Amino acid sequence: MAGYIRKMNDADRQSFQRQFRELVERSPLAEVENLLHHAINASDDPLLVSLIKRRVADFQIDRWPSIDTAMKNAGNGLTEGIMGAMILSLVHRNAPDLDMTIEVTFARSAAEASFVELPFSIFNRDAADYVERLNRARSFARLPDRPHSSPAPLNPEPRLVGMEDVSPIYERFCEPGEGWKDRAETHSTIQKLASDLVFLRFCQAAERHLVHTDTVRLPTFLSVKMEAWPMETGIIDYCDPAVRMVPA
Repeated sequence: MAGYIRKMNDADRQSFQRQFRELVERSPLAEVENLLHHAINASDDPLLVSLIKRRVADFQIDRWPSIDTAMKNAGNGLTEGIMGAMILSLVHRNAPDLDMTIEVTFARSAAEASFVELPFSIFNRDAADYVERLNRARSFARLPDRPHSSPAPLNPEPRLVGMEDVSPIYERFCEPGEGWKDRAETHSTIQKLASDLVFLRFCQAAERHLVHTDTVRLPTFLSVKMEAWPMETGIIDYCDPAVRMVPA
């Protein structure tokens, strides 16, 4: 597909991200791994290639017992009543103190929130592909309805361990001058693939921990924590929004 090239233009990236999101939300993670293997190997970026070659078992979520305890308390109604689902949200952004930490919250229901089409939505109603865009948005996975309840503060917060070496990819600077556009597209492609790999490793680690837990499991949503005011705070969220549901 168009994503299996060394650099992607905007259309290529949008197409690839749609495929990535569709797979990570609704398909076995082995299919996501295969997609990224093809794209990352084609990128020929030494650091990114070395990261995807590492054993999946090397990536884990530290302080998982604290998540187990929070899940047990929420399922038994020991916090704010009986909860029906757990939400683990990966923070992956340009904030070293928060990067790759995991926010733990709970919801009353394990049902995905219904799709709401706002009167002034992001969709261009005059575009020929409006219906296609709308149907695609409806197919995206969604978190349960709010409010989402937080357990007693987990301090320090759990963190995804093993992907720390990805940081230099986001810090690369694209020199201006002749050929800048090609270099910028290559940089953007590598950075986007890096963030996809981080989210995949988060999902794989979380699912592995959930499988091996001794606690009675709640249905669990794996998501990306997005900054509410990125322009005002100067925050860059590396991952795109995505939601994966892991049944109990």
